[in-house]
Amino acid sequence: MSYTPNASEAKFLTVERFKYSRLETQAVIEKLKAANFADLALLDQIEKEDLFLKIRARSYRRCKVQFLVAIPIIFLGLVFKDEFSVFYLTTAIATYFLISSFFGLQSNKISKLEKKYSTNSTQNY
Repeated sequence: MSYTPNASEAKFLTVERFKYSRLETQAVIEKLKAANFADLALLDQIEKEDLFLKIRARSYRRCKVQFLVAIPIIFLGLVFKDEFSVFYLTTAIATYFLISSFFGLQSNKISKLEKKYSTNSTQNY
């Protein structure tokens, strides 16, 4: 006999789960698996989406740090380019990091609600 989730559990199976913490969602998913929920593929899909969201959030943070570090390095390279020839190489490398992290920021953009969800915030919205 398969288990049908009640209304409070069903909201964790949709995008409404972003209004709650990832830990709460994980607890409901484990409860539904233990109760022999009929659609196990849906639960696996939600777990995969949560994993990909966590990876995207981590990549976004990493790209943001690279972007913020590359800007002053490029500035210093342009200021001191006549003093030392090594700053040409430094400027070129920093420009590469700036461009790649810019596109990383664009491709890994997540909403504020998803960001809170991926950081295990327990605050309800």
